[in-house]
Amino acid sequence: MLLAGFGALDSFEVFEPSNTLSERVDAVECIRIEGLFQRYEQALELGLPYDVDAAVRRLLSRSRRALLHRRIGHARSYAAAVVRRILRLGRSDSPEAASSQQRCP
Repeated sequence: MLLAGFGALDSFEVFEPSNTLSERVDAVECIRIEGLFQRYEQALELGLPYDVDAAVRRLLSRSRRALLHRRIGHARSYAAAVVRRILRLGRSDSPEAASSQQRCP
């Protein structure tokens, strides 16, 4: 993308034809490493060709949604673990639990 931003993409045979870059970006499911978001945003600031710019913006949008869903999933799992722990502690504080613990040798 940096090469596209600098207008030098067509100079490298490995990227032939250059019009497929947007298709390749669209094929990426999402950016999994949050620290890489900034790299793509910097590439946008360079002034990418319209189709690549649009593909990168779609990728960033997909990636932000995926990151949000992952964070929500982690928060939900953490909350469930906290509730289970509280419920376990609550059972151990009940009078029945206290009397059963006293009977154990």
